[in-house]
Amino acid sequence: MESLFLSPTPQGRRVYLYAVPDGIPLYFKHNELAQEPGYQPLWRGSPTSISEHEATTLVAQLTMPHAGYRNYHHPAESMLGFPTAKESFQSAVERLGQQLEYAPGTCPSEVLVGELPAL
Repeated sequence: MESLFLSPTPQGRRVYLYAVPDGIPLYFKHNELAQEPGYQPLWRGSPTSISEHEATTLVAQLTMPHAGYRNYHHPAESMLGFPTAKESFQSAVERLGQQLEYAPGTCPSEVLVGELPAL
């Protein structure tokens, strides 16, 4: 799996995090996604360079007041979250890295976030 669902949008679309296995340029995934009808790129770069403001627009906020942002290491229903969106985004990158079988303690150095119409 090369993608991880991050959050729904108010317009009924879905935000996904994309990465590729270690050693493959992200360029190939970007070109593949550009062919998808309705695909809209939102952010691309090193996961460590994302700002709190940028991350806030991408990750899911927990519904309980003061619960923070989703921890992507836990099921979506979990109320265990992070106080910052940046930490939430990093947990999503780590989870996607695990799914792509990155070495323990490592994760993709470049990721892409995009929006697609809901299925």
